[in-house]
Amino acid sequence: QGAPQNGAQMGPSGQAYSAGVPVGQVRESIENYVGGSQADAAPAGGAGYYSQQQVMTALTDLQAPPENLSQTPLVFDANQIKKAVLSSIGESEGGAVTKAVHHVSEKTIDFIKLIFDAIIDEDSITDEIKTLLLSLQIPVIKAAMLDADFFVDDQHPARQLLDKIAEAGVGVSEHKDPVYIDIEKIVRKLLNDYDDDVVAFTVALDELKELTEEIYRVARETEAKSQKMVKMAQAKSVVLQEIRKITIGKELPEGIRTLVLKVWPSMMFNHFLKNGKANDEWVELLIILQKIIESVQPIYSKEALEELGLSNQDIVEATQNKLANCNKGKKLVKQVITDLEATYEALMSTSDLSEDVEKNADEPQVDANLTAESANNERVTEAETLSGEVADEDEEALDLGSSGALTEEALDPEVIAKEKISKLPEGVAPGAWFIVYNGEDKPVRRLKLAVILVHDASMVFVDHLGNVVIEKDAGIFTDEVDKGLSGLIMQHSVFDHALHTALETIDS
Repeated sequence: QGAPQNGAQMGPSGQAYSAGVPVGQVRESIENYVGGSQADAAPAGGAGYYSQQQVMTALTDLQAPPENLSQTPLVFDANQIKKAVLSSIGESEGGAVTKAVHHVSEKTIDFIKLIFDAIIDEDSITDEIKTLLLSLQIPVIKAAMLDADFFVDDQHPARQLLDKIAEAGVGVSEHKDPVYIDIEKIVRKLLNDYDDDVVAFTVALDELKELTEEIYRVARETEAKSQKMVKMAQAKSVVLQEIRKITIGKELPEGIRTLVLKVWPSMMFNHFLKNGKANDEWVELLIILQKIIESVQPIYSKEALEELGLSNQDIVEATQNKLANCNKGKKLVKQVITDLEATYEALMSTSDLSEDVEKNADEPQVDANLTAESANNERVTEAETLSGEVADEDEEALDLGSSGALTEEALDPEVIAKEKISKLPEGVAPGAWFIVYNGEDKPVRRLKLAVILVHDASMVFVDHLGNVVIEKDAGIFTDEVDKGLSGLIMQHSVFDHALHTALETIDS
């Protein structure tokens, strides 16, 4: 069987492998199937067979690319190729077919058909990319006939080119996709240039690698922007939920609306983006906000008034300290603190209070229907006109004043979210590619998982260019995988997988 080939993978025992099968077994299986080796295929002709060079010339004639590669049929017709080879040779010899193509060459075509049949059946590859792969069936036949080590050499440029096309084209679902167009140009050039020199595959592979690097670079940049937008949306949702818990059913005096609905949410928003929730600083932000809200509620007893008189300065100082650590405009910080102090002064001027510390049954109740919309109908303070100063270049602004959602109490979704995420199938992680169910009346999409949002169990998928395409609930996605509607795209060599399948077919 000879020494292991340079392109074969070495197993743990030092044995050479190709497509996960020992090289010796690959050779034996294929030679048994085709009835010999390429050395037996009448290189010089004679004995009733056309020469290998005549067969190569005929295949090269068949290799000429059509005007539109996207119209390449998704079928490998081995019998039609064999007939076309004989017809081409006959035309070159006065219109008469007087010999046959050696059975080893013919059976090699049959074996290549099994490989391409497996590629055609590969769900991870879109039909658009399959058309480009199928357009290379003749060059691959020639490469296999010219190189006795083709089926055991994992590093053969023709095999690597097929893998790279599938990799570069993952997710491509339209012939007008710029990635498809660029790959097609490389394939068309190969079809025009390849005669019998493997260098043509090497050149195409190098061009495709360069193209792929650029595709990945642009996609990474776009995906990073997409991830940022998704994270910002999540951060806003988290901040809104936390503030909703604190403010639900509470009154928001005019003097604290800018602080509570603009400045503090922005501070929480940026903190969450940088540090998340699992830290003391986040807890302190919530505690101070809660104290601010509770301290400005209507006063109904002298005891409450006295308590406010003792605590309001501490709250003001705590608020100032937090705002001092953020990149807020000085005018805005000064204004919201001034407004907070004015609110306390107004509350401290409350008169005619009862000595009873408990609320009277006839005491006015807190208005739970106060919304940001009603706040907008009130007088706008000077601080609100300074909202443009809430964020600098490194900080995002979050304004809940127009959310209209602070009055709706919601359940904390994090416990449910963690349970959903824990049930995701093995292999589900950002960076992996998936076949994603897109509805009964729509084709599935091949998309990359960009991010899993742990606070609400949302999974965000992007296309091959890094653009957000679809967002799915982790629980729904798990159910789709269980039903076979969605699934993980395994990251394997397309050619190796197809070769392995072909070997299993001939050995069974």
